[in-house]
Amino acid sequence: MNARSLALVALVFVAPNAFADNTADEADIAFSVGNDAYAKRDYEHALAAYFLSYRLVPNRNVLFNIARCYEAQDRWDEAYRYWHDLFVDPSLPESDRRDVRLAISRLAPRVALISVTSTPPGAELYVDRKDLGSRGRTPQTIAVAPGAHTLLLELAGHEPTEVKAATTRGHEAKAEAALPRIVGTVTLTGTPEGAQIHESADGPSLGTLPATLTFPPGQRLLVVTAPDHLPHQVLVDVKARQTVSATVALTEKPQPTGKVVVTSNRESAVVRVDGREFGFTPTVVTLALGGTSSRSRRPT
Repeated sequence: MNARSLALVALVFVAPNAFADNTADEADIAFSVGNDAYAKRDYEHALAAYFLSYRLVPNRNVLFNIARCYEAQDRWDEAYRYWHDLFVDPSLPESDRRDVRLAISRLAPRVALISVTSTPPGAELYVDRKDLGSRGRTPQTIAVAPGAHTLLLELAGHEPTEVKAATTRGHEAKAEAALPRIVGTVTLTGTPEGAQIHESADGPSLGTLPATLTFPPGQRLLVVTAPDHLPHQVLVDVKARQTVSATVALTEKPQPTGKVVVTSNRESAVVRVDGREFGFTPTVVTLALGGTSSRSRRPT
């Protein structure tokens, strides 16, 4: 079917709230101006009015008419873009989806397509140059001029990535991109070797001393533990694409102690424990738990 014979879709606005701010009225006027221009086959002015209407109040019916304007001008790439945007809208009614599917099938032999996916998904997609504007977020199928293209992908927290793609009219090329996370490196050394490193007191082990770890940028509170040692916390400020170093030295746990009352059959006997003098009887001696040998003798 010739795109010029397609009827335009009437515009219906749903007010997002009860406040009257004239936005819907402006969008409605712009839409009417677009329809008048379309009827006169003045598609450039129709597009300008439709885009204004869409900026004021995004509406699926405006996109229908934008796609029809581009198709009426034989601007297949732009037309395909808006038909495709409509098709991937999950809220599109099935009756409208059939019309959009027919439009996509009608245009497919006229355009060169690239299906772009990324890991992770949701990357902003640019074709050849950023100043030409985003073509949406991955996964995305876009129509481009036949030939070689450079796809630029950006996602917050990840390294920007470029991939190449070659296209021919009537065919769909596929491009896949992996966007590594932006990370910084932490080298952690100290004593005792083999101490466990955790990102929280009860979190899983990230490694053992000494260790080289990677994290997204930002502050990290690491907890280092080892048997018979007190846990130690170390705060590191991870910087993107840089390495920071930290050293920890765990303190041995104090040995548990007990008290021993030492008496003798004679006062003022010297009390020695493992060769060390602790005073005279009667006395109370604080000792580490475990076996000891003690004795007392009268001073001479």
